[in-house]
Amino acid sequence: MKESIISNLFRMPLSRAELVVLSGEEYDKKNNEMLKRQRALLNTLSKEQRALFDEYENSLIAITEVEEDENFRQGFALGIRVTAEAFLCSEVKG
Repeated sequence: MKESIISNLFRMPLSRAELVVLSGEEYDKKNNEMLKRQRALLNTLSKEQRALFDEYENSLIAITEVEEDENFRQGFALGIRVTAEAFLCSEVKG
């Protein structure tokens, strides 16, 4: 038996959040500002401080991935519940 689309999406080893590619004028502007400030900060740091910053940045990326994955799971679960409720309500009225 073929596994359902819902099961496939929910159990994917790749985070669905990783598939989202942000773009647009506002995002690009804010991202460029952040990168400019990051370069300015890195230019003021010693070698040891840069290594510490890299470790911090890697930790921030890791925790952000966990948060985005959980946000996706919560949103997905909410969407399923709303769809199920709408389906059940239409059956009652129908």
